[in-house]
Amino acid sequence: QALFPTSYFIIIYRHPLAVSLATQRAWRRHTSLHSLFRHWLHAYDLFEDDRAYLRRVMSIRFEDLLVDRDRVLQSALQFLGLERLDLPPDRLDQTVNERYFAQWRAMASSVTGRAYSRFLLRRFELRFRTFGYSLQV
Repeated sequence: QALFPTSYFIIIYRHPLAVSLATQRAWRRHTSLHSLFRHWLHAYDLFEDDRAYLRRVMSIRFEDLLVDRDRVLQSALQFLGLERLDLPPDRLDQTVNERYFAQWRAMASSVTGRAYSRFLLRRFELRFRTFGYSLQV
């Protein structure tokens, strides 16, 4: 913002399970979910700390974009001071997070993953809820 005083900031939040499990898969499982959850919280905590210093900032939940793409995009365009657009047909897969939620539920119900998922739930659930998310999917 100091370098570009007329800049706008749009932050997109996405469910921590989807982000963390996708990252873990991309990194071939070399990082624990505990570490990835901590990183997710750290990144968004940093943003929340910075938010007070930003003049033009908007937050969007990825899940809201999936459910009501036109409304969310039109709201972003209005925020940016741009004209309304006629958007092509919606081709977003609204179930994109579901595969990660299913993976989490499978882990949580397995003999080996049950204790770990309970630990993660106790450790992170309240903090994720402050961002509007839950591990109880």
